[in-house]
Amino acid sequence: MIVSGLAALVLYTLSDLLTVPGALPGRDSVNLYVWEIYTRSVLATGALPFWNPFHFAGTPHLADVQTTVLYPPAMLLRWLPPEAFLSWMAALHVWIAGAGTLFLARVVGLSWWAAAAAALAGMLGGSMGAKLHNGYLLLLYCASWLPWALGLAIVSVRRPGVWPHPALVFVLVLQFLAGYIQGSIYLVGAICLYFAFSTIWPEPGLGPNARIRVAAQLVVTAVLSLGVSAFQLFPTARLVAQAARFSGIPYEEAVAEGGWSLPSLVTFFFPFFGIASTPPHRDLAELVSYVGWILMTTIPLAFLSRARRRIAWFFVLLTGIALAIAITDLPIYRLHHALFPGFRYPGRVLFLATVSVAILGALGLERFIELTRERRWVPVTAGLASSVVLIGLATMVATSSVASTSPPAPGWPWLPIASLCGVLIAGVLASRAHLTAAFAIVLALIAIDITLFASDAARPVSVESGDRLQRWMGPPIPGRGISTCENRIGAGEMLRNGQAGLDGLAGIILSDYTDWAHVVTSGNPLPNDGQFHGVDSEGEFPVRRDLLDVANVSVIYSCAPLDAPSLTLVSDVDGVYVYRNQAARPRAFWTCGGRMMTKEAATARILGSRFDPEGRLSPRVYVNIRWAPDLPLERRRTLEERHSLRDGVALDERTWRYTLEDQSVPNVVALMQDAAVEDTHGVDRATGRVAQLPVPPDADAASSGDEMLTGTVPCRASGTIVVTAMDRRDGYFAADVEAPVAGYAFLSEPFYPERKAFVDGQRVSAVHANLAFTAVPVPAGSHRLEMRYVPGSFRIGLAVSMLTLIAWSGVSWLRTRGR
Repeated sequence: MIVSGLAALVLYTLSDLLTVPGALPGRDSVNLYVWEIYTRSVLATGALPFWNPFHFAGTPHLADVQTTVLYPPAMLLRWLPPEAFLSWMAALHVWIAGAGTLFLARVVGLSWWAAAAAALAGMLGGSMGAKLHNGYLLLLYCASWLPWALGLAIVSVRRPGVWPHPALVFVLVLQFLAGYIQGSIYLVGAICLYFAFSTIWPEPGLGPNARIRVAAQLVVTAVLSLGVSAFQLFPTARLVAQAARFSGIPYEEAVAEGGWSLPSLVTFFFPFFGIASTPPHRDLAELVSYVGWILMTTIPLAFLSRARRRIAWFFVLLTGIALAIAITDLPIYRLHHALFPGFRYPGRVLFLATVSVAILGALGLERFIELTRERRWVPVTAGLASSVVLIGLATMVATSSVASTSPPAPGWPWLPIASLCGVLIAGVLASRAHLTAAFAIVLALIAIDITLFASDAARPVSVESGDRLQRWMGPPIPGRGISTCENRIGAGEMLRNGQAGLDGLAGIILSDYTDWAHVVTSGNPLPNDGQFHGVDSEGEFPVRRDLLDVANVSVIYSCAPLDAPSLTLVSDVDGVYVYRNQAARPRAFWTCGGRMMTKEAATARILGSRFDPEGRLSPRVYVNIRWAPDLPLERRRTLEERHSLRDGVALDERTWRYTLEDQSVPNVVALMQDAAVEDTHGVDRATGRVAQLPVPPDADAASSGDEMLTGTVPCRASGTIVVTAMDRRDGYFAADVEAPVAGYAFLSEPFYPERKAFVDGQRVSAVHANLAFTAVPVPAGSHRLEMRYVPGSFRIGLAVSMLTLIAWSGVSWLRTRGR
């Protein structure tokens, strides 16, 4: 009955999401929506979606665990339309969290009443509502399995022998498949903490060898979990090894958002403390572990039960570690960053604290009812007195803040007052043996508190219909697309319309691509900050137009007219401008070769040079010109021609970046002295000399690295390539090559180890080229060139998973037969 009641409460709280057609649960769920559309399009063909040609010029899809391709709940609900699928996935996992907390509470020995109180807090408390509001569904999926994992860990430790409970292994696999790697690390850490805690402080009655057995069971659990999840773990690990963020981001970036300070502790009573947004859940995703006033008030009483004191101290330890990581005023997060340099948002660890505090509160609530039933008023008074002191201090801090525009707590001030009064009434009723009435009052107040806290969180977000997108964008254009209007036409819209995109949605992104994209958009050296750098923008055209041309960018979407050479307007519908880029190079072209150098040297060479229409990489000097206000278009174009300013790109309304072909001092001085030029950047205003980018000593070395840079070796012959297959969902690419001499086919296809090259059916070694792309050696003559995605890591992982299950089943059968 309690489980059904939890389901009914979920349906009531999320009714807006579940009843509005064509809406998504939160703005960031758009990424999952687009990935799901692509996943379904491939599954419909009877294949697995290993490769996605529409994002980032091509990227692994199934290997990115965030796409939840093989996540069992997703597989069960894929019969629903994509929008309804995500809403019901969210509702399902909110319920899973509640049912799991109920299970955990029962495992630690709580009554059904107290377990129901914990379940309400674990289901809708903490940042659950904020995750729904912002569409952080992967965080929600992962966090929902935490109480199940903790409960099963407790059950498993109580088992004789070293073999864990099978359900614990499968829950650990499920939470990994849920797609949030950072949360998985935290959840696994919590399970390891319980095993370590049980090794140091074993549960009574487990026998003399309990410590050794628990330690051994942890090892077996880890081996089985890794083995069973290998089918997803291996490809994900392969992708992570090539990814940008996991190489590390600066500490300052990691703590820039989502960190707690010591005053944030008052949010245990006042969850909206310091929040200025409306609704407040917009900024609460990493900032709250609220479980309601009653459960927070009764926590001190949890330690007055000798039988449950051990488990209470474990949840205190887990809460303390989570808070120590989340509070960036403390030094613990620096250690956390050293161990996991790719993780951001310290507050995302707080879902551990939410479940822990909910269980502690339920332990205290049950002990409160027991003590008042026995009329032991002294310990009750002492425990509640400490809570009153904490409430008073929190109230002083919260009410003194003027930063918040929201009430500091749900139903403020009447609900907190009613909750505290309800605790006293429940105590009186329990003292007169009316236990059911006492629990009912408390449970009702907790339900009201938690429901009010989460009631305004879930707000559906609409998405544009496919018909409207097609009307705006028109039919797909061969080649790749970019957008300077990404808030209206971005990578997701391109995928939905069948247009291959140069950019993509933020998932596990290849580090080579994000480095290349940074050079394209800024024209600056690599920042090495581990952050995502994309090509699409809102109103800014990428600086390095030549690199876009080499990458086969054939279509550009904009929300305003573009003034750039070689762009032809295709359509203008409802303010969406579609341009065809006539200067785009083919997806593949032949070159006689290129110099091999380090990535750093290749980057420096690209920054100081430019690809011409024939593919030669020639030295170029870039200057920024800020033109005078209201300069007529014809006047600007006349000055561009007079001063040899080429390939202009607008950086803002008045500032343009150009390549300066005539670098002579008289030309530069005349440019600076022209009345139409307000300011310049890239030239020495005192001497008129052009600033040059520094080039490393090995930039011109012939073979000092494994990065090929095309256009750096003179070619006396010219080959042809006719592409016959590209942008296929299986990652297949094919072309017919006519090579006058031995050379290379440059493909603006991302270099990835599992994308293999074949010439006339024979495997050849592809070369990393132009920072992010691929070059394939081709001998002289006519040849068939192919690129195939070979999911070797998935196949090996699947074999390991099958062997693990077979071995585990065999050992279990032998043990059963032995008994």
